[in-house]
Parts: sequence; C-alpha cells; structure tokens
Amino acid sequence: MSDEEIYAYNEGLPLLNQIYCTNEASVSSRIKRRNCKTYQAWMDYNANAISNISVLNAPTGGVGN
Repeated sequence: MSDEEIYAYNEGLPLLNQIYCTNEASVSSRIKRRNCKTYQAWMDYNANAISNISVLNAPTGGVGN
C-alpha cells in the first residue's frame, strides 16, 4: 500500500487498528524493507522481543551463580 492508501485506510479507525510502516534492514541483509503492521501487532511484536531478550539475559543457574 502507498502512504496515501494507508492514510485513507487509517482515517476513522481506532488507534490499535491503524497501520504503521517502518523501513528496516534484516539481520542478514543491509537492504531495508518496508514492514507494515497494525499498532496492536507492533505492540505484540515489541513485547515478544523484550521477552526474548529477558530470557537471553537471565542467569543460567550454572556453577558459581
């Protein structure tokens, strides 16, 4: 969708149902791709990412901990 189409789609919708787009490069590529999701989907995506980071940073309970 173009920016104009997204703007028209979002008009009158509740915030959580509106679409937002970002340009992001993936880990394996420097080429940026447009990534569009609803605001609610972005919140879920970010919460999942934070959860994954927390798991990675948690102590393992190995010897000496």
